[in-house]
Amino acid sequence: MRFFASWALRCLRWSYFRYFIPAKLDAQFVERGKRAEELAEKRLSYFRLRRGKNRELHFRNYIVAGRPDFVTRDAIIEVKSSIPRQFFIPYLAQLNLYMLMEGKRIGILVLVNERDELIKTIYVGFSRFIVKQCIAYFDALYEHIKKSVIPEGVIDSKICSSCSFSRRCGNGFRKV
Repeated sequence: MRFFASWALRCLRWSYFRYFIPAKLDAQFVERGKRAEELAEKRLSYFRLRRGKNRELHFRNYIVAGRPDFVTRDAIIEVKSSIPRQFFIPYLAQLNLYMLMEGKRIGILVLVNERDELIKTIYVGFSRFIVKQCIAYFDALYEHIKKSVIPEGVIDSKICSSCSFSRRCGNGFRKV
């Protein structure tokens, strides 16, 4: 089984559905991400950024795969173009998994506000605790998939109202 680092610590039900139903990438969303990466690359050029490579973490029953946006000699840099507070912990989880994949102790989360081209950089030290939480999360996801049992979802209007699976989930919230 193959999971993605970007799924870490999100709603478990979302990841369960994502495993079976591949994402239909919105061209506008992809373009916004590319523009954010270009802006970050330009503004952070003093770091001597290199594009990240596809990496995998192998566990007994599954693989966690991902590719950081940028890598430097000392750090992993992950760029985000949307900054909803409810996804901040999953962003940190993803960054920590990339740090583990690359053997780096420092991660930099770059939040880009396209409207006024402001960027905010958040320095993060590697956290074994967060990685252990991610492993427990993926272990639970594996068990749900293996048993064909849909996991409990997070019922939070801020998360659910923007979820691509809100109709399938049946949690009462609808995508706006």
